[in-house]
Amino acid sequence: VSLANTDTTWTDTDVEVGKLYEYSIHKRNGSQLVGISYILSGIEFPVVHNRGAMLVVVEKNLANDVSNELDAYLKELAADGWKVFAVQVSKTDSVQFVKREIKRFDKMAGGLKALLLLGHVPVPYSGNYGKDSYYTVPPDGHPDHSGCWPADTYYAIDFDLWADSEDNSTGISRNENKNLPGDGKFDNITIPGFVKFYMGRVDLSNMPKFGKTEAELTKQYFQKAHNYRYGITVTTGKAVIDENFGVSTGAFTSTGWRNFSAMFGAKNIIEDDYFTSCATQNLMFGFGSGGGSYTSCGGVGTTDDFVTKKPAVFNMLFGSYFGDWDITDNFLRAPLAAAENGLTSAWSGRPYWQNHVMAMGDPIGACAQITQNNSSTYAFNVFENNVHINLMGDLTLRLNIVTPPTNVNCSGTNGNKSVSISWSASTESGIQGYYIYRASSPYGNYFPLNSTPQTQTTFTDNAPFQGTNYYLIKTAKLTTTASGSYFN
Repeated sequence: VSLANTDTTWTDTDVEVGKLYEYSIHKRNGSQLVGISYILSGIEFPVVHNRGAMLVVVEKNLANDVSNELDAYLKELAADGWKVFAVQVSKTDSVQFVKREIKRFDKMAGGLKALLLLGHVPVPYSGNYGKDSYYTVPPDGHPDHSGCWPADTYYAIDFDLWADSEDNSTGISRNENKNLPGDGKFDNITIPGFVKFYMGRVDLSNMPKFGKTEAELTKQYFQKAHNYRYGITVTTGKAVIDENFGVSTGAFTSTGWRNFSAMFGAKNIIEDDYFTSCATQNLMFGFGSGGGSYTSCGGVGTTDDFVTKKPAVFNMLFGSYFGDWDITDNFLRAPLAAAENGLTSAWSGRPYWQNHVMAMGDPIGACAQITQNNSSTYAFNVFENNVHINLMGDLTLRLNIVTPPTNVNCSGTNGNKSVSISWSASTESGIQGYYIYRASSPYGNYFPLNSTPQTQTTFTDNAPFQGTNYYLIKTAKLTTTASGSYFN
């Protein structure tokens, strides 16, 4: 539909309750496109009980150092609706070996939906930036940063269409970016296939500025994720934008404006200093951009700032060099090492990330997959569908946490033929009630025992499994965002 230049609303009357609809809005000056935004919307979209199979690939030494915390973390992923598998690999394993392990579990699970790399799992590199006839400069525009960049998407492509024959090693300042024939670093710039999984990496190795070991930082991250998932961290449904580039240099920050308005509404976007805005409230999202180095972003801050200051929960950062994250005290990974918040971080601006789907309940891993696979759907992008698109952090995390019930108790009744369950009510306001779930393993799959939420705080399972049963109680609520409403 075409609207007048004074219009700011439009109503779609051809929709059904319970379905999702995606819209693009184009701002035009005659035939010239001067702005574009996206929104995913729906009315009372149904609850998602089971999110699919997920594999956590853990670096062996880290797994040994955080064994108890890792087990608790895997159970929390299962509690969020994932069927969780885990495998350990070594730092010295080849990326080809790691990929074979992932494919083995993909087959075993009947198809993985999500993949989390935990610790310094071997890092794939890919790219021929600088020598390619089309990509004559790398995504940050610096010729000395040409060659290959970290490319975790290698692990999520079914077919091995990754080339390794180019010599791209002159004029490049960092050895890791140099690419030689047969060196195990790949040449592809465009992702050579469909990225199958929601992907993320929590890698807190090689961050000495924080004064903690990798294991200590990882334990801290697990605790932050726990506090967020269970509503212990009280968040504010707002976002901050700290823009230090002019529009004419690339409109990098449009990725913040279009995503944040879909999630929180334009009135809940703060245009101010990044760290100052995050200091007094736990903001849900932050975007900061400025001239960069591996450890700094002009006008925003440095890695040192994250040692003493808190970021937003979800972060998008843009500037030169720090998108190449496999380096000491890297700025892009620094939010994950902060003592508070900092659960995800992404280099957004080349290309623009598509985070608007989070407003309707999708995890941030869905945003990564959409952005990685995008070549034409979300138009007028730059460096789209390229190998350098990576998510730092837990891919399963979502907006709009619903506070859970507490004090869950179970006891066998009726000669151990039934299980009686009770709990204390959630402190969340405006709830529908509770779903009760059961599984035969603490790592999933958990299936709901009631088809609609119940308001009572007791439940009797009259048909438990033989052996050990695992139960979850979840609070159910209709969540309304700036984009629509969904059962949460």
